[in-house]
Amino acid sequence: VLCFDHFFRKLLPLLYDHMQAESVSSEMFLMDWYLSLFTKALPLELAAQVWDVYLSEGEVYLLCVALGILKMFAPRLSVLAFENITLFLLHLPAKMTLDELMDHVSQITKKISVSQYEKTRDKMRIKCGVAVGGDNGVRNRTMPV
Repeated sequence: VLCFDHFFRKLLPLLYDHMQAESVSSEMFLMDWYLSLFTKALPLELAAQVWDVYLSEGEVYLLCVALGILKMFAPRLSVLAFENITLFLLHLPAKMTLDELMDHVSQITKKISVSQYEKTRDKMRIKCGVAVGGDNGVRNRTMPV
């Protein structure tokens, strides 16, 4: 979550500040999104596309999808209060299209390189006292911090 918040604050600062002002922390929606690999948040067709790319690109893609969703709905989220933000993020509109989602996700993926993500993730792990390295070949297939 710390790694996510780093990129959230950097790439979507106005929305990040608004959500902080409304006391909405990333844990309130992000863990649900990540643990379900977006199956609870997105229509099945969209979630399946996320899985396909995640399997080839690794964990950085989950971060990009989460930020892409926030970017897509930033205009709507930026005028909502706490209760409505959390409700909205846990029950995203089913009407979004694959093209619409992928357009926003691709805008995010252009701004976050894998090496940049891994450096930030490792820095956050050290900050939290979690060991870094020893990935046994599955480094990009673990759940993000």
